[in-house]
Amino acid sequence: MDINKLPDPTIIVNQDNRIIKLNDRAKELGLDVGMLFEISYEVEVGGEIYSVSFTDLGEEKVIVLRKVAESDFYRTLFELSPDAIIIHDGQKILFANKRAAEVAGIPLERLIGMPVFNFIHPEYVNFVAERMKKMFQEKKASSSGN
Repeated sequence: MDINKLPDPTIIVNQDNRIIKLNDRAKELGLDVGMLFEISYEVEVGGEIYSVSFTDLGEEKVIVLRKVAESDFYRTLFELSPDAIIIHDGQKILFANKRAAEVAGIPLERLIGMPVFNFIHPEYVNFVAERMKKMFQEKKASSSGN
C-alpha cells in the first residue's frame, strides 16, 4: 500500500506505538519516523485537532488523521457524555469515550481495538451475537424491547 497516495495525513506505527512510516501530509504536520504516537480517538498535532481512525494489521497499525471541525456537535457530545459510549464494528471496539474507559477500568488507548465480546458475560454471548447480526443486516439499532 502506497500511503503517499492517501489524501489525509497517514502513519504506520509498530507494536510500541512508534511511527515506522508516514506519508508526506503527516510529515507536513511535524510527525517523523521514530516518534511515539499514542492512539486515542482524537489528537492534537501542530495546534489542530484531528480525529483518529486506524486499522490493526497485527504488528502494525495504519492510522489516518482527519481534521475535526470545531463545531462538531456529535463528537463533543460523544466525548463529554457522562455515560459510557462505545462504537464497534461487531468484532472490535473502534471508538470509546473517556467514561467508557473509566467504567471498564482500562486505559482508553488499550480499550480501542479490544474484542467487543470481552465485555459480554459468557451466558449472553450467543444472544448478543444474534442481536448484533440482526442490527447489522437491518442497518438500524435494535430496540431494547425486542
